[in-house]
Amino acid sequence: MRLPYLNGRRPEIVETGGSGSEVIRVETGEGTAEHFGSVDEYLGFQEKHEQQWASS
Repeated sequence: MRLPYLNGRRPEIVETGGSGSEVIRVETGEGTAEHFGSVDEYLGFQEKHEQQWASS
């Protein structure tokens, strides 16, 4: 699955623990990163961020 970039940064899917759940990680700035528990959570954040960027 290809996820949209955030600020020109590619999100990566990272598997965590033995449960097989996936966490999406994207760097948001120098040395900082956001983690999302689902694709829907990431897409919602990304869309909100894009809307804020467009209105500024």
